[in-house]
Amino acid sequence: MKRFISFIAFVFFVAHSIAASDRFSLNGKMDSITSGTAILTYKVFTGNQFKTQEYSSEIKQGQFQFKGELKEPIDAQLKIGTTKITLYIESSKMELFILTSNPNKYILKGSNIQREVELYLQDSKKLVGESAIINDQRQKIDQQIETTPNSDPNYNKQLEKSRILSFQSDSIFALVVKKRIAYIKSH
Repeated sequence: MKRFISFIAFVFFVAHSIAASDRFSLNGKMDSITSGTAILTYKVFTGNQFKTQEYSSEIKQGQFQFKGELKEPIDAQLKIGTTKITLYIESSKMELFILTSNPNKYILKGSNIQREVELYLQDSKKLVGESAIINDQRQKIDQQIETTPNSDPNYNKQLEKSRILSFQSDSIFALVVKKRIAYIKSH
């Protein structure tokens, strides 16, 4: 009988632990906002369709809170008045701080996936920035090529510069795609 009771207690403990691991809490604060409503929405795939999950929280002294269940990390949208941000939430205890002056520079603690996405985007942003600089340079050279006669000695040099810049831009783009695929595979 003691074994049976121990077994039941163990099963209850495991079931409770599994259920608790699907819970999330998001405590948020937005400066310069004292009242209003915060709305958190995300889509989950249930059966064979997407279902929108929506939570609302009254803002008291600039603070709000959401609690719910998640089966996996997910991107969610938070709306406070006219401010809308996308953040990545997961089954954990998270804290969010939003600056009214620059809401897209929010800080979310407790979400590992948010941190990983930010690192990925930061790395990609750097590469995309480099590609944009190269494309601007190439565009200027291509404009010069259009106005330069074929007989001009600089014409072939400009064509070669344009080809090199095109190759560099394509290489950076391929690297961005490779990093994106690697990120998707690992997550």
